[in-house]
Amino acid sequence: MNKQQIEQQIDRFINNEMSLYEQKEFRRMLETDSHLKEQVKLRMILIEGELIRAEQKARLAIEASKHIHPHSWVAVACILCIFAGIGLYVGSLHRYSPEEIYQTYYEVPIIERARGEGISEKIAECNQKIITAYEQQQYETVTELYREKELSTKIDSFPVSTRLYIGISFIERQETTEAISVLLPLVDTPYKEEAEWLLLCCYMKINDRDKALQVVTEIKEDNGLYKEKAISIEKLLKERKWF
Repeated sequence: MNKQQIEQQIDRFINNEMSLYEQKEFRRMLETDSHLKEQVKLRMILIEGELIRAEQKARLAIEASKHIHPHSWVAVACILCIFAGIGLYVGSLHRYSPEEIYQTYYEVPIIERARGEGISEKIAECNQKIITAYEQQQYETVTELYREKELSTKIDSFPVSTRLYIGISFIERQETTEAISVLLPLVDTPYKEEAEWLLLCCYMKINDRDKALQVVTEIKEDNGLYKEKAISIEKLLKERKWF
């Protein structure tokens, strides 16, 4: 790459405009290319200097505006906008992707198996097949049963624990979108904690930081089994880095 292309790559990296793959490759380059790393450091120092100068100008303008004509507030507003823009520019990078955090924290909750009372014979038979396959970690079989029997139209007839098994099986099969659709209705059941934890893992898996943080808030408010883990994950989701 020529000098201009490198500068463009550095700006895209700092602005968080790269794809996850590009970020990963760029970070790998930073680990092996000391010159590139120094260039990124220098760029960040320059941005930080601009931020400090903008802050100083904003403070001086605010003080001066107390003694000058009201129209001068337009200039103050412009300076503050510049200050805010630089601030956003500097703080746009997160240290970890949600998917990286998922890899560290994902775990399958222990789910007590329901007895399946009060369900029809046909549903009970299918329910037992799903439970058996799940307990043998045959996640593909579980998802195939779900699709073959068109359970999406009958899913409410199954015990909540079995529906959790189905959601977990989709997660294990890397079919996260399907898992989310199965798990979302379960947050209003006695298995709320398990469902929310699994949804948090799903949103981290697909790199949806905003939705992951929303679920973190709900888990903290529940003050249950996953509260401490949710607090730790929240810190990681919000943690920033320069490079």
